[in-house]
Amino acid sequence: MLNVQLSRITCIISIILVLSSCSVQQKISKSAKQVINDTSLLTAHVGISIYDPATGKYWYNYQGDKYFVPASNTKIPTCYAAMKYLGDSLVGLRVTEYDNYIFLFGNGDPTFLHPDFDGQPVKNFFKTLSSSNKAVFFGSGGMWEETALGSGWTWNDYSADYMAERSQFPIYGNVVSFSGKAGDIKVTPNYFNSHIEQYSTPKSMLSRVEREQFRNEFKTFSYGNSVRKVQVPFITSDTLNFKLLIDALFIFFQNYYITK
Repeated sequence: MLNVQLSRITCIISIILVLSSCSVQQKISKSAKQVINDTSLLTAHVGISIYDPATGKYWYNYQGDKYFVPASNTKIPTCYAAMKYLGDSLVGLRVTEYDNYIFLFGNGDPTFLHPDFDGQPVKNFFKTLSSSNKAVFFGSGGMWEETALGSGWTWNDYSADYMAERSQFPIYGNVVSFSGKAGDIKVTPNYFNSHIEQYSTPKSMLSRVEREQFRNEFKTFSYGNSVRKVQVPFITSDTLNFKLLIDALFIFFQNYYITK
């Protein structure tokens, strides 16, 4: 009697699972057909393929055997258009000059003091200020309306070198560069020297760097045997970026004021 009951229960569970699976497939099929029949996609190449590896079957498959251009390939024509129409340089600063003072406004140029760019027109401009005897004011001027992170940026990539934050006046590419060996880690900008904690084995080379998610505190790990440079984005702010600027350029001028 018990075996019969267990068989019935197993049968009922199997039926429920089958019906549930059918229900999911029906929902997917309905949603997919709505997309396929969308009039805005009549001239588009559309393919939808949903595969269940557990059962080895497709829940839905429409033109899944066709070849499609990967979406990331659109970066190629985008890059071409940018190189063709934007030219080879950016506006690094917007400058308003008066008799006794100068207003400077950042323009989002990511190359300023970035180690990968030898040409530094903005830095050369700052050198000319050393003989001007004019007060220098930095301001936002209401021109910066973006946020540090773009919409949809993956939060757990915050310490990856390609995830540098956006700001009105980037400096060093808004990343901290680390290199060297255990006990002798070189850090650029120097400001962050007091914000690192080193973990290493003797005579080893830098291997990786971690940053706390919401603080500019870094941990360096040295256990490798090859030379490498690691770049990690820092959390930006007007105050910090201007401080880094003054630390980098204090030899050119000392008469400055900072305003937001």
